[in-house]
Amino acid sequence: MDWNNLDWGTLPPFFDVKTLKEFLRIGTAAAYEMTRQEGFPAIRVGRSIRISREGLRAWHDRQFGLPPEEEVKNKLKLIL
Repeated sequence: MDWNNLDWGTLPPFFDVKTLKEFLRIGTAAAYEMTRQEGFPAIRVGRSIRISREGLRAWHDRQFGLPPEEEVKNKLKLIL
């Protein structure tokens, strides 16, 4: 899986674990395990779990040592 070339635009703003596993091309158990990690952007709504697209992107960037997208935009504004 190439985690650096994910198409974030294909995700809705909030989605379920099934969508997470399809997007990341991982198994069901791995997807549920991710939602239990501290700092992962998942919330429980009744019996279901919802994940924030922007939260997932920020979490992804932290995992790979990338600056958050807003930080990059702010730095570009300073340069321009």
